[in-house]
Amino acid sequence: MFVNVFFIGQNKNGEEVYKAVKRKYDPELDGTPIKFAITTLINGPKPEEVKLGVYSEIPIGTKLLNIVDNADAVYINLSKHFEMGGGTDSIYKRIFQLIKTAKYNTNKPVYLMIENNIAEVIGGEGIMLTQPLTEKSLGE
Repeated sequence: MFVNVFFIGQNKNGEEVYKAVKRKYDPELDGTPIKFAITTLINGPKPEEVKLGVYSEIPIGTKLLNIVDNADAVYINLSKHFEMGGGTDSIYKRIFQLIKTAKYNTNKPVYLMIENNIAEVIGGEGIMLTQPLTEKSLGE
């Protein structure tokens, strides 16, 4: 069984795109698919994946505080490092990495929390975020 984790790379035209990377998932060892996928996303691409041209905008130091995966929703609780540094473009990319990874690995509504609080504004630039997370959460 596999999960897909979304990193950033380039297509054949040199345009930046979100690229799905398959990771082997073992329910006996790794908990739920969504928890494994988000943990994998936060840990970043493996060296061999970096050699293939993918990278992540998730800041080093970001921690998964917990995931609550209940019957009707998933709550992803990240450390404040998730919203630090990199500027607006970086924050948009990391949020889309999270949204794409989460939505690919669960059909439930997904909510982002930062340090135990539902995230309504992300980063020093004050980027508004609508919840539950969807491709339109950033108003694009």
